[in-house]
This record gives sequence, C-alpha cells and structure tokens, in this order.
Amino acid sequence: MTDKITLSDLQAAHVERQEEWCPDQKPDLSFRGNEMAGEVGEACNVIKKLERERHGWRGSRATKEQLAEELADVIHTAVLCAITAGIDLEPAVIDKFNSTSEKNGLASRIRSCLLDKPEAVEPVGYAYAPEMQSGKDGFWVSREQSNAYDTPLYAAHTPADTDAAQSGAEAFDTIVAARKAYVDAVAAYNARLEFVRAERERGNWLNVDPEYAAMSEAQSAFYRTVQDLADTAIRQRAEEKR
Repeated sequence: MTDKITLSDLQAAHVERQEEWCPDQKPDLSFRGNEMAGEVGEACNVIKKLERERHGWRGSRATKEQLAEELADVIHTAVLCAITAGIDLEPAVIDKFNSTSEKNGLASRIRSCLLDKPEAVEPVGYAYAPEMQSGKDGFWVSREQSNAYDTPLYAAHTPADTDAAQSGAEAFDTIVAARKAYVDAVAAYNARLEFVRAERERGNWLNVDPEYAAMSEAQSAFYRTVQDLADTAIRQRAEEKR
C-alpha cells in the first residue's frame, strides 16, 4: 500500500522534480494553467464514459481506475500551478475548507497542527494549551465539534503543582520541540535548494535528496509525536473512567 503524504510533501516533491525535469527554463503560469485544464478535461471525459455505461448507452467505456489516474493528474497539475504562482497549497486548502464550512453554518473543520499556533505562553508556565482530540477520519477536531470524541489531548490549565498540570506542560513542550525540529528541517531544505539552484546555473549538478529526506522525516516525527500523545491521553481517560 502506498504511504500517505500531505500536500506539503507533494509540493516539495514536485519542486525537487521540477528542478530535474526542466532546470534551464521553468514553465510559466499560463502553461501550468492550460496543463491543469487539459487534465480536468480528460477526467471529465472518463466520467462521461462511466455515466454512459451506467445508463446502458452505446459508446466507448472507461474504468474507475482510469478516473483515479486522471484525478491524480488534476491534483498534480494544481500543485504545479501553486508552485509556479508561489502559493503554499496546504494552508490554502485548509483555510478554504474551513471558511466554506463557516460561511454555510457547518461544524466540520480541518485542523492542521502546523497551522494552529498556541496562545501566548506565560514565562512561569502555560496559561493555555489548545484542546485537541483525534477525529474519526484522521483530522483534528475540537471538542465542541464532536461530542463522540470527548478526549482532549491537553486541557486548558493554569500552572499548578500537580502531576496532571506537569503532564500537560510536558506534552506541550514535546510537541513544540517536535514542531521546531520540523520547521528547522524545512529551513535547511529551502536553504539547500537555493544553493543547488545557484550551482546549477553555474553548471554544477547537485541535489537536495538528504535535506529533503530529513525534512520529510522531521514532519513524520512531528505527526507521530502528536498522535502518540493523543493515544496516551485516550488510554489514560479510558482508565480513569473504569
């Protein structure tokens, strides 16, 4: 089974491959836009054939596997458009989903650990830590959004000399450290990428494979940290309810 990736992973992979594919002259936005439109058209053509078969009409046929390939091409070309336009696609997708839900009075939200920033932190302790819990589809949802998953990863608290407060503070520190490691890895990758581009202009063929691998691993480690702490909190809550 293919490993799951984020939009940020996909965008980084395309940035790297674009350097290999067309190092001398980058496609402009009009090319990328037409490329995406062509892939959308091919996907629609497959959908037409699937509908034709569903109705029992005569004509050529297509398969869902073909549709999957064309939809994948639509996503890839949309990412390439974003790269060409200098857009970070992942936060844009999350913001658009959430704003549409808000506009239509819907509770569904996508929460990104990379986008959610904690409130101000007191020097002597944590005045606030966001309440988060694991959603059924792998997203992060607030407790207000789902009564079915009433297991916060952190609870808002003021500094107190208790095991619970210390545990919450340590969990928060762990996630902050993991996120910083990922941010640092992204910065190292971007710096290396700029260096590689400059060297290629001089005719020196270099790559960013080690930095990209380190960035990808740091991101995975960050997500694993959050998930592990969430799982621990869920187990602790279950034991407390026994």
